[in-house]
Amino acid sequence: MRLMIPILSLVLVAVVVGKVCGGERRDPNQILLERAQNGDAAAMNILGKMHRDGEGVARDYAEAAKWFRKAAEENGAADAQNNLGELYARGNGVPRNLIEAAKWFKEAAGQGHAAAENNLGYLYRTGLGHVGMNKAKAASLFASAAAKGHADAQNNLALIYAETAFNGEFVDEDRAKAMELFLKSAEQGNRMAQINLGVILANGKWVPMDLEQSKELLRKAAAQGNEMAAYILDNIEKHKDAALEAGLPGAIPINPIFFDNSILGPDTKLYLDGPKVDPKELEWYRWAAQRGDKFAQEFLGHHEKDGNAAVKP
Repeated sequence: MRLMIPILSLVLVAVVVGKVCGGERRDPNQILLERAQNGDAAAMNILGKMHRDGEGVARDYAEAAKWFRKAAEENGAADAQNNLGELYARGNGVPRNLIEAAKWFKEAAGQGHAAAENNLGYLYRTGLGHVGMNKAKAASLFASAAAKGHADAQNNLALIYAETAFNGEFVDEDRAKAMELFLKSAEQGNRMAQINLGVILANGKWVPMDLEQSKELLRKAAAQGNEMAAYILDNIEKHKDAALEAGLPGAIPINPIFFDNSILGPDTKLYLDGPKVDPKELEWYRWAAQRGDKFAQEFLGHHEKDGNAAVKP
């Protein structure tokens, strides 16, 4: 008989709730909309994400921008500010405007929002959005976001260290920092870091060549739909034997170059502006270019045009 008491209680609660609510279940989306209309910033931001991603509703970037803007302007919500900035950067639901994107990234980054710090760091790294190219500011922003565990920022900061290492300044220290950050980012599943680390292990210049580990990382990135990872993996298989027979230190003539950013679209490629390409390395690129390596051909084209490896996206 003791078991009947809680069962009867549940029945009574169900009856009462049914009477109060008229026996109708309310639509969660309608409840969320009402909360947003009543000024709930979190609800506004969630609605914005739903419309941006097409989750539970039809994808509608203009509607997403509306809700992100309300949360950003009326409540100063950092996540909504960053989300609105990303829409401006990509031109989704609003006219593409990197100056406006930079404005919102600054607002969110000022509140310590890791993704916004990474996005703003990318603008300072490239000079986009009229913020002016400033690698020191970029590094500081990447470092702040990386310390919060942001995988994109860890990869991007690693590339800042990689630039210095390739320039021959504090090589050992910066190389170690870059490798640590690439590894942290790759372990979180960041495909750009997986590619960069895979490239380092395949080119044999920073660390002894480890093709098996390299290919494992590149396969993980390729499995996420990254075409460049699949391309590099294919080139390793094509060139490795001939490269080693030719006395090259590794299987592919590529330095880590992939910056992560969510603002201009996935997998944006940015050549480092610091590394000075020595004659031996140029021979390496020419060797691959002659064998049809499109990446090496592209690199040489930019090098001969600009006299350096720098290319802005």
